[in-house]
Amino acid sequence: MKNLKMILATVLFSVLFSNTIQAQDHPVLAPEKKEEIKNQMQANKDRLALTPEQQVPYRGIIKLFAEKMRELRKSQLTTSEKMIKMQEINAERDAEMKNLLTAEQYKTYLELQEERRSKIIDMRKPKNGMQ
Repeated sequence: MKNLKMILATVLFSVLFSNTIQAQDHPVLAPEKKEEIKNQMQANKDRLALTPEQQVPYRGIIKLFAEKMRELRKSQLTTSEKMIKMQEINAERDAEMKNLLTAEQYKTYLELQEERRSKIIDMRKPKNGMQ
C-alpha cells in the first residue's frame, strides 16, 4: 500500500511537472497582452517611419532576437553569464538594425530602446517609495 502511494505520488508529480515545463516552453499570452505588444510594435514602426522594403526585414530581426532572448532565459547559465550574453545579443541586434535603418531612423531606434529600458527600470522600483 505504501509503495502504491509512492508510485501514485511520483506519477502525479511527473504529470504536473511536465505540464509546467510545456507551459514554459510555449507561453500563452493573454489576449490583452498580445494586443498591447501588437500596438507597441505598430507604434515603433510608425515612429521609425519604416519604408515598405524595411518592414519585413525589421520584423524578421525583431523575431530572431526575441527568440534568442527566450532561449537565453531558459538556459542554465548563471545570472551574470546571462547578463553578459544578453548584452552581446542586444549589441548584435543593434548592429543589424544599424545596417537596415537610415541614420535618422537608427537614432529614433536608439531612443525607443532607451525609453524601453527606462520603463523596465521604473517597473522594478518599489511602489511604496522606499528603496
